[in-house]
Amino acid sequence: MIINQLMMRGNRSTGDRQPRTNNGKRPTEHRQRETEKEQSVFVISCKPIRLARIMTALSSWLVLILQFLIFPTLGQSRTIPIGKQLIETTEIQDIEYVAISRVVNALHGKIWQLDNKWIVLVNADTNNHQKLTTEIIFTLSADTIIVNKRAVRSPFPLKKVEKELFVPVFVLGEIFPLPKPAVPNIKSIVLTEIKDTTVLTIDVDTTVRYETMVLSSLEYHLYLQATFEPKELRPKGIVKNIVLGSKTGTSLALYFNKPCDQKIKKTANCIVLKCYPRPQKKITTIVLDPGHGGIDPGAIGRNGLKEKTVNLGIALRLKSKLEALGLRCLLTREEDKYVSLADRVKFAKLSKADLFVSIHCNAAVRDKSKRGFETYFLSDAKTDWERAVAARENAAIQFEVTDTNPITNNDLSLILSDLAQNEFLLESQELAAHIQEAASVTCKTQNRGVMQANFYVLRGNFMPAVLVECGYISNINEEKLLMKKDYWEKIATGIFTGIKRFIANFEKKYAER
Repeated sequence: MIINQLMMRGNRSTGDRQPRTNNGKRPTEHRQRETEKEQSVFVISCKPIRLARIMTALSSWLVLILQFLIFPTLGQSRTIPIGKQLIETTEIQDIEYVAISRVVNALHGKIWQLDNKWIVLVNADTNNHQKLTTEIIFTLSADTIIVNKRAVRSPFPLKKVEKELFVPVFVLGEIFPLPKPAVPNIKSIVLTEIKDTTVLTIDVDTTVRYETMVLSSLEYHLYLQATFEPKELRPKGIVKNIVLGSKTGTSLALYFNKPCDQKIKKTANCIVLKCYPRPQKKITTIVLDPGHGGIDPGAIGRNGLKEKTVNLGIALRLKSKLEALGLRCLLTREEDKYVSLADRVKFAKLSKADLFVSIHCNAAVRDKSKRGFETYFLSDAKTDWERAVAARENAAIQFEVTDTNPITNNDLSLILSDLAQNEFLLESQELAAHIQEAASVTCKTQNRGVMQANFYVLRGNFMPAVLVECGYISNINEEKLLMKKDYWEKIATGIFTGIKRFIANFEKKYAER
C-alpha cells in the first residue's frame, strides 16, 4: 500500500518534467515512452527504500524475539506493603517476584553487588534506620539465601533481569524484617488411586503458583506458594512415602516404589498431580541378518571360502545363545538363499525388532594382510576405508530388480530417514562398542575398533542397529580360521556377550530415567 502510494506520487511529480516539442505540445507516444521510462527508474530507486524498510521491520521483530528468549516473561501482579511503601510485584514465568532494590530502598537499607552476589544491610527494627543490623547475601546461582549466617532455602530461583535482581515474594518474610505477605491457603490435599495411577488433588482458596522438580524416576518434588496446616498424608499406590514441609510455603516430596512419570494440571482453585508407572523399555526381539546368500556369495577367499556360508553359520549359533537367554531371535535368512537388502529391512520392521545385528566378513582388495574385527553403526563414513566397506556391502543391490524400499527412493525420504535414525544413533554406537570389545577379546583377534558408514540395511532400520565384520576373508590366515566351526562359535560367543552387556546397560538406563 505504501509503495503504491509512493509510486502514484512519483508519477504525478514527474508529469511536468516531460519534454515538449518545438510547438510546445507533448506528443502522445513520446509522453507515454517517457512516462514508462521514468516509472521504471522510480521503481528501481524504490528498491533500496523497500529493502531498508523490510530490514528495519525484521530488526524490530528480531529484537523482540531475542528479548523473549533471553529474558524471562514479565507481568504485573499486585502491590504489597513494605515499610511505609507499596511495592509492585512482578510475575516471572508464573512466579511472583519483587525487585530487591525496591525492598532495600523501602527499608532504608544499603545494597552492594559483587559479580553474581548481592549484599544487603537493613535494620530488624523498621522504625530505626540508623543502625543496620541484618546482613543478607544473595547468590544468583544458589538456592539458599544467607541471613545473618543463617541459611534460608528458596523453593524458587532468584532471577536477574537486565541489571536487576528479583527475589520470590514467597520468601520475603523469611529474609527481611517484615510480616509475611498474604499468600494463598491450601484447604486440602487428597490422595486417590485410579487403577495403576495415584492422583494427588490439592484444593486452594485462590490461584496458586507452583514449581516442580524431578530428581529421579523415584523422587518428585512439588513447591507451592501457599500455606498449609501440617497434616499426616498417607501414601497410596505407587507413592510409597510423602514428606510435607511448610517452612517457606508448602513443599511435597514424593517417593515412589517403582519408576514413574507425572502429569500436573492447574485450574483456578485446584492442582491435580497424576503419578503413573513408567512404561518398561525392554529388549525382547532381536533380528540377526546373515549377510549375502543364494546368488550373492559375498566375499570369496583365496581358498574358495564364501562369506555367505560363514555369516549364516555364525548367525545360527548366535541365535541359539540369545534364545537361551529368553529373547525372541529371528533371522532374515535361515538357509542359503538370496534376500534383498530391502526385504531384510522390511523383515526387521514387521518383526518389531528392538535390535538389529547384521553379520558379515570383510575383504581387502589391495592389502591382503589386513585382519581383525570391526563393528559399524549408521552414520556418514569419515574415511575412504569406511566408504569402501559400505560400498562393498551395499553392492548386493545389483541383484535386485527394483529398489522397493521407499527410504532410498528420493532425497526427501532419505533426509527423513536420517532424522528418525538419529534417535537411535547413541544406542547403536553403544551396542557397537560392546560387541567390538567383547568379540575382540573372545576371538583374540586384532581390534580394529568401532567405525561408521552408510549401510543400506542400517539406514532403513529405526532401532539400535549395527553391522559386524567378523574378520578378513581376504587374509589367508584369517580365512583358515573362518573355515573352522569352532571359530564361528567363538565369534558368536563374543557378539552374544556384547549384546548381553548392552541390554543390561540399556534397560538399567531407562529404568533410572
